[in-house]
Amino acid sequence: MAEDWSRFTPSSVDPDRCKARTWNGGAGGQCTAKKDATGFCKMHGTGDKWKVHGAVDGPIPEKKLREFVKAGLAGGAAGLPRSPPSKRGRPAGSGSAAALPPPTKRQKSAAAEPSGAAAEVPPPAPRPRKGA
Repeated sequence: MAEDWSRFTPSSVDPDRCKARTWNGGAGGQCTAKKDATGFCKMHGTGDKWKVHGAVDGPIPEKKLREFVKAGLAGGAAGLPRSPPSKRGRPAGSGSAAALPPPTKRQKSAAAEPSGAAAEVPPPAPRPRKGA
């Protein structure tokens, strides 16, 4: 594949951090963990896990590069300008609605109430005392 992997490289690479490339919503990012003598953090250095996405200063494996390109063509983060990374190394606002848990029964019933009025919920019944 002749696609240029550098477009999925962060605009700024921190030399004090693990040099593993991360998915980062399809835009490519850098692991935010501190690196060890190998240049990678414990997680990415163990079993060469960094090879999944490659290193930030090198090529992306062919199969993963196709995934990055597909995410960019589908309007994923790779096709958009990059936001500054958050504390976890993800661009601000890169959360996915699909990652949210489903609403609880209480949230569903509150949403179904007309004019936003929540149904009154009776207090819980008192618990019996021990030894009484």
